[in-house]
Amino acid sequence: MYIGSFGHDHLELKLRSTDVYFDIRDDFPTCVDKTSRYGINKSVQKNYLKQDGVKALYKKEIYEKVMKKIHRRKHHNFRVFIGDSSGAKESVILAERLERDLVKKHKIVSSIDHITLTASV
Repeated sequence: MYIGSFGHDHLELKLRSTDVYFDIRDDFPTCVDKTSRYGINKSVQKNYLKQDGVKALYKKEIYEKVMKKIHRRKHHNFRVFIGDSSGAKESVILAERLERDLVKKHKIVSSIDHITLTASV
């Protein structure tokens, strides 16, 4: 499985019909941590997931929908994209969390790519 995080402000993506896409610009709260520019920092990830309602929204809006797709398709050969406004914090944190949950709970190995961080912006 491929998991990608990206920013709508910086990148246009061409999605396939088999891709799973989550737009978190309106639903998820913004990260209040101003110390780090990117969400790769583990302490920033921990603080963001402790904010009110973030973990419940993640489980309901992202994790459960991905698991439903996995059970319905019976294979893991598809791409998941999590898009945010700038792509530097919230989408990175949620993509990292999804990858960690899939490995720990279901032994599903995935490749993860933070497209905005690797693109030249």
